[in-house]
Amino acid sequence: MERSIRCHFHDDRTPSASWNDETHLFYCFTCGWGGCAAQGARRLGNEETLNLLGTVEGAGGAPKVAPAPLPSYEDVRAWHHTLMADSAKLAWLKRKRVWSEDVLREFLIGWDGQRITIPVTSENGVLYNVRRYLPNAPKGKSKMMNIKGRGAMTLWPLLGLWWVAGGKSPRVLPPPSQNRVWVVEGEPDVLACWSAGHAAVTHTGGSNKTTGRWPTKLSSYFTSMEVTVFADDDEVGRVQADRVMRELSPYAKSITVKHV
Repeated sequence: MERSIRCHFHDDRTPSASWNDETHLFYCFTCGWGGCAAQGARRLGNEETLNLLGTVEGAGGAPKVAPAPLPSYEDVRAWHHTLMADSAKLAWLKRKRVWSEDVLREFLIGWDGQRITIPVTSENGVLYNVRRYLPNAPKGKSKMMNIKGRGAMTLWPLLGLWWVAGGKSPRVLPPPSQNRVWVVEGEPDVLACWSAGHAAVTHTGGSNKTTGRWPTKLSSYFTSMEVTVFADDDEVGRVQADRVMRELSPYAKSITVKHV
């Protein structure tokens, strides 16, 4: 299992590092330091401080803060039905976010009373996170949130498998194109692209103005694909696009970057 934790090698106010419970490897997407638990402990100057890398008393321990319980698929479907029954919200999402009702159904997008819910599934279709989106979030509130402790980065939807949570059980969604894909910044843009008939993915995590954020483990999904990266035309977008190009170059058939 891979999860997000705070980095102890820089002033990390929000989790920006990834810790793998199986390999005991650590990588920070902000400061760029990575290594095994023992290397991290040595760098901190204490061979017994493995818990600072996200474990309790050793590399195989439990997380300091237990993840919040996952909702059931019944919850996810109930949120979806709530959204689909709200004609005013549907009209706003179509007008402002260019999301089609068909795509909302395919990806089982919902409304939990506070935020739009976006279910995230694993390679075998198991629900393991729900991204919660608040359009036009007021100052001090995040637009996108994870279920606490469930924020390990992945592709959404999963490229090549295209797992979605729609219907009575998770299933594979036929993509608009088998070999072409757009990489965009965020789930809202993914939904807009699919609504327009374009296969698009994002990584659940966002970009970072210093180093970009693109988990290397996701790159092999893009083997032999024609990739177009859409990035914001600002410093953050340029850093993100450069990082994605470096990571995908060994795998993709071609990569084109467009700043918008």
